[in-house]
Amino acid sequence: MERWGKWRAIEEIYNDVDLLREKGLYQIRMIDKGNVPISIPRIKGIDPSGILYMGKSIRLRPRIEAFWRGTRSGGFYYRAYRQLRKYKPYKEHSLQFRVMAVTESDLTAKERGMLQRYLHRFCELPPLNSTVPGGK
Repeated sequence: MERWGKWRAIEEIYNDVDLLREKGLYQIRMIDKGNVPISIPRIKGIDPSGILYMGKSIRLRPRIEAFWRGTRSGGFYYRAYRQLRKYKPYKEHSLQFRVMAVTESDLTAKERGMLQRYLHRFCELPPLNSTVPGGK
């Protein structure tokens, strides 16, 4: 059975050699100084988990690194919105990530399911995701 790994500081991505070859899903969330997720208001309620972005990759570490550096999709938007640090509760936030190993053949379906569940629950995707599941 597939299970999410523990949440880790995004800076730890550079220490995880195993993720260079691992395939799977990942989520990135925002936390405060006390390691508590920062709730994010959504159309249909509050996301208490602070999820900013979720996705899939056949090479998790490079994908999460690209997010952190701001050179890929959601990470580009995160870097563009660094002014978030001016406003409470985002002032002293940091990021965490977690991964779930998934076979390559199941990646697309699992990602679609993960995004559709979030979309159904909150009537919108996580703030830094820009593609609707199943869309072109």
